[in-house]
Amino acid sequence: KEKRLTRLKHSLTAMGDAEKRYQTVYQLFKEYESYHFDSAFYYARQAKRQAVLLKNRNYEVQAGCAIVFCHLSAGLYKEAFDAMSEIVHQGVDTEYQKQYYMMWTRLYYDMANYNNSQPYEQHYVAQGNLYTDTLMQYIPEGTEYWYYAQAQRQMKSHDFAASTETFMKMITLKDIDPHLQAIAYSCIGW
Repeated sequence: KEKRLTRLKHSLTAMGDAEKRYQTVYQLFKEYESYHFDSAFYYARQAKRQAVLLKNRNYEVQAGCAIVFCHLSAGLYKEAFDAMSEIVHQGVDTEYQKQYYMMWTRLYYDMANYNNSQPYEQHYVAQGNLYTDTLMQYIPEGTEYWYYAQAQRQMKSHDFAASTETFMKMITLKDIDPHLQAIAYSCIGW
């Protein structure tokens, strides 16, 4: 991993193509996102700057969601809500709409877990469910992300039997993303 990170960082110094620079900076964020918070946050902000320079709204959404992810991972919920509210998603491609709604869903569900008291938890779950409804319009039914979104909604609504059944359907899919599969196993154990 360290060799890959070093190679990516070195490639940035000689990179003139702005599009490739964005992709490399975003890739560095992805490498660091669950590995080292400070570096992930640094590269998320660099990606946002590069996206703005490129005037690429798809990348602006993607980089904005990366910043929100960093805030969430650090438990900075106010900052996550503030950063999420700054993202302009109208008119972006479907893949970036999906990222946008996935992040809103995660934000509200994480807030429900953090708060864990009524009536606030119920409010956050309800908001997360609304964003899940919209998210599922961007995800083909029967795909790993469709099952994941459905299972998360069921789990947050305390329908654990249905959630487990949905996660089990998801983890048996062919060619499932190993990271998403690991999250599903973790959720089943929750």
